[in-house]
Amino acid sequence: MNLGQIPGYYYDSEKKKYFKIQANHVAPVNAKHAASNVGREQRKAKKHKVEDRRREKQLQQTVHRSRVAHHPLLAGTSLTREVGSDMSSTAVLEPRNAAFVNQLRPDRVHIPADAGRSTSSILDLQPLSDGRVAVAISRSGRRGCSILTARWPLGERWASEIRDLVSLHMVSEDSDTLPTMVAVTQEPKSPGNLFIGDRPSAHREFSRSDLFTLGGPESSLWSSSLSSSKELLAISGTDNVFIADLTKGDVVHRISSKNDNRDVAWLNGHTVAYGHHDVCLWDIRSSGTATRFHRRKAPITGIRSPNKHGVQLLVSDNRHLEVYDTRMGKTPLLTFAHTHQGPQLHFTVHDDTQLVTAVDVDNEIQTFSLRSGRLLGALRQPSGGQKALYTKLRWLDAEGVLGDKEMVLQACQGNSVVRWSWGGRDDDEG
Repeated sequence: MNLGQIPGYYYDSEKKKYFKIQANHVAPVNAKHAASNVGREQRKAKKHKVEDRRREKQLQQTVHRSRVAHHPLLAGTSLTREVGSDMSSTAVLEPRNAAFVNQLRPDRVHIPADAGRSTSSILDLQPLSDGRVAVAISRSGRRGCSILTARWPLGERWASEIRDLVSLHMVSEDSDTLPTMVAVTQEPKSPGNLFIGDRPSAHREFSRSDLFTLGGPESSLWSSSLSSSKELLAISGTDNVFIADLTKGDVVHRISSKNDNRDVAWLNGHTVAYGHHDVCLWDIRSSGTATRFHRRKAPITGIRSPNKHGVQLLVSDNRHLEVYDTRMGKTPLLTFAHTHQGPQLHFTVHDDTQLVTAVDVDNEIQTFSLRSGRLLGALRQPSGGQKALYTKLRWLDAEGVLGDKEMVLQACQGNSVVRWSWGGRDDDEG
């Protein structure tokens, strides 16, 4: 009597007996229900589940661009203008910036050499608040350089007014705050590679002078940057990043790094940006570091904070200039081509006009607009051309130092200083 089907058995009506069901073949390797394939599918499903969770978490933590940013009326004066993608603002500002760049005229100022102290190279020139300038000069036949203060413009008898501050190898940064003078050299040679001291004035002599030797004997210091408060100095080196407190005259923070950090910049008053390939952020309040932007490209040659908002970074390598926004994803907002040679890019950014000026591979100073990411053209070359590389590009506040001129771009070249201003002394052919 057939009592019905039993799971796992079949009923033979002739023998009137139940028999256990057994497989009489072996499943192929890639069969759907093979053990290996089932395990593979389970691992793949688990991997997809983990990836979906990661994307969901990243989506929750990422600030996406609002839809209002695409609106031609509502976004015309807000988000799109901030990132430079508003067509109306670009149509007005880009021709204005291009006209300004086209009217910049160069003036070459040669530093006169006094008897017995011939000048071979101008490494840096920084206007001070009292109408004087600080000049870093490398002299022929002498090791290192001298940092001097003198009245501007330098006359034929300027040597009688100079005051030697300290002799170093290469000046990287100086400051006229507190008031102090800061100088950073590349090589850790005696007596030191970081100088912090009060600059001299007519009312007092030196009250403080500190020398430090940062890094090991085989290391180098690449760059330095002052914070917005002018009280902290960030210094990037071969294997360390240092923070010096100018009010205390001492190095107060440092972190180790496995690669060369060829530039450093302050994102805001307490966060430092540095890196070799990737852009890292360092919060000096908690000593926490994080890799913010992954860039598997050429090594970083320059980092700047292009504005005062404290959210954007301008990063360069030997072939590109890129603008990153820390509120958005890891891809750059703007990318434009710029080729240069050497481990560091000599460039600067004007805060108000958002103009980037950078030295290219042909030793010409190219200008870009951060609002559009477009090339505006190269600046005119001054007369009496030299083959020396343009260095220490700096936009100056000309009041009190340069008379009526307001926006002036300064660069050091050889034994002279070149300044581009609106309507300089050189003609169009110069």
